[in-house]
Amino acid sequence: MENVVIDPVNTPANAVQPSASADLASSVAAKPKKAVAKKAVAKKAVAKKAVAKKAVAKKAVAKKAVAKKAVAKKAVAKKATAKKAVAKKATVKKPVAKKATAKQPSVANASQVAPVVANPTPKAKKVKLVRDSFAMPGHEYQVLQDIKKAALKAGIELKKSDLLRIGVGMLKNFSVTQLDKARAALTKLSAGRPKK
Repeated sequence: MENVVIDPVNTPANAVQPSASADLASSVAAKPKKAVAKKAVAKKAVAKKAVAKKAVAKKAVAKKAVAKKAVAKKAVAKKATAKKAVAKKATVKKPVAKKATAKQPSVANASQVAPVVANPTPKAKKVKLVRDSFAMPGHEYQVLQDIKKAALKAGIELKKSDLLRIGVGMLKNFSVTQLDKARAALTKLSAGRPKK
């Protein structure tokens, strides 16, 4: 075989060895496939991240829903216990006082046993107090003071209102003629308030 020398200046650009061009074409074709594969992997990673984010969001929503349900159940339970408490208060009845009933003696002992009579204590009605003012001469007012002092020495404490009420109680038993005689013995007073 003869040695062929290729002149790089005179040889055309297309006259490159076929094996070198094949390697170049295969490397150029492999590069886009790798880039496409990398893009596909990147897309898959992005899709996985999106799926993971959606899963986390769904879990958060589920947790919130569970929390809301728990709060609602607690509120319902509180309302139920409040209703039960109100119902218990409503059902509690005041004890009714039993009236004392007299036991009837047997026929054999009827003559020996006295019947028992229950004396219910009636509630004392509140007495309405009436406040009033009046005037009297000084020497009659002094009588009230003297009676109070004498009662204190005897160990009895009296108020002016007590003395006046005792006097009214005694006057109640007077007849009209006795009241007229007592009034005639009183000192005459001028009507109205004194002028200053």
